[in-house]
Amino acid sequence: MAKAKKSVKKTAKVKLATAAKLPAGFTAVAVGGGSSFVNWEVQKIVQGKVTNCYKKKGEYGIQRYIDVMQADKVSIAIPESGALKNLFDEAKKGKQVFIQYLGSIPLKGGKTYKQFQAAIK
Repeated sequence: MAKAKKSVKKTAKVKLATAAKLPAGFTAVAVGGGSSFVNWEVQKIVQGKVTNCYKKKGEYGIQRYIDVMQADKVSIAIPESGALKNLFDEAKKGKQVFIQYLGSIPLKGGKTYKQFQAAIK
């Protein structure tokens, strides 16, 4: 009688990026992956005041967005992602937010998983 083979599931070992020290007064609410309209390869940090929280239909259905007015008076619209969900749950008009892009992890099929650190004040 032949013995049944044991199934061994291998998990990928992925090195996660190290989050930077947060600015004084900020409380971390998220570190992980996601996406936004910001070109994170160029602008690695978005910090400023939430000027608007809203929902609209996007590429993947109804999505939450926040508009962040930065110190240089440039407003950035950021869509919710899985990694930024906790930030969106706490973000309200007038709150200060800090979002830092930590890099990407390659996934199977050529996709990437973006990592972020997010904080609110």
